[in-house]
Amino acid sequence: MHTTKTSWIEQRRKFSNWYDRLLLVSPITWFGVLDFIQNSPFTKANPRELIKSVVSVLLPFLCLLLIRDIKNSHLVVLLSPWSFNAITSTILPQSQLIALAISTWIKFRQPALPEALDCLEQRIKSGRCCHYGRYDVFLPESTYECSSEEPMNGLILLPGALISHLAYSQVASRLSDLGICVVVVSMEPLRLATSRLGSSRGRLAKIRRSVQHRLLHGRTVNWSIGGHSLGSFAAVKLIKEDSKYQKLVLWATTDKQPLPSILRNINNPVLLVQGSNDNFCFMDENAQFNFRQNFPPDTRYQTIIGASHMWFASTDQGDPISMGRASISMEEQQERVAALTVDFMK
Repeated sequence: MHTTKTSWIEQRRKFSNWYDRLLLVSPITWFGVLDFIQNSPFTKANPRELIKSVVSVLLPFLCLLLIRDIKNSHLVVLLSPWSFNAITSTILPQSQLIALAISTWIKFRQPALPEALDCLEQRIKSGRCCHYGRYDVFLPESTYECSSEEPMNGLILLPGALISHLAYSQVASRLSDLGICVVVVSMEPLRLATSRLGSSRGRLAKIRRSVQHRLLHGRTVNWSIGGHSLGSFAAVKLIKEDSKYQKLVLWATTDKQPLPSILRNINNPVLLVQGSNDNFCFMDENAQFNFRQNFPPDTRYQTIIGASHMWFASTDQGDPISMGRASISMEEQQERVAALTVDFMK
């Protein structure tokens, strides 16, 4: 397991870390968590059912406490068939699922590798990246050389679940070297790309406008939206909601709902890049065929031989059984990802 590096970048993130802690205790964040757990394609927990069941047990218990002439009223409630059924069928199973989701979130949070932090630091010092804490902008070398009337291609990139947005510094740098303006958006503090936890249409529209006015001086940008793993689910929803996005870039996505049903209503050009060694998104031929039936007819499908699920970002590869192991280097995988993405966007 790689360790994080304390660097100039981490020093600059002190304000962001303070702001992340405020967000972590915000009711808005935790409403977003409940929504994510209930609607996520990767969990089966239903916190609303859990809350209803707890209330169904406690409400009669509280009512009986008001009747003082009934002794041991709490035992009457807890031993009743109604309470026993609520506890065994809903409260215990749902509590276990939610506890599992929380432990997974704590255990599998992925920091950026030291080389990703080095890359980000070098880009900032050379003026090729602007680090705003909540998002990073990677600029092409020709950003200020071309005519302001010449449109630029831009990509909003949403991170995978539990992955630091700093881990995308290297692949974003490769994309910018090939002429794409890349905005990697932070999903802190929970690192879950959903509309209630950082990838809302309004927030991303505000970021787009800020980049165009603060860095590109009003220059026209042909925006695309893309995501890695869970970030691709958010990207699919956003391109349906916001007409400003012209193309859709999906890295290491899977056939879990609601993705297929949303894809059926999309007419934008789509790029799907998968890794042959990606165990998390593994589909047999039949499942893959059915999955592709949901995409627009002119979708580009690309499979990188030897690529893993996690190395679309510069982070640890995770569990080899559930995530897979790459048989090519991380640099080679990201170089191919960048080349395929740029070829699609231009």
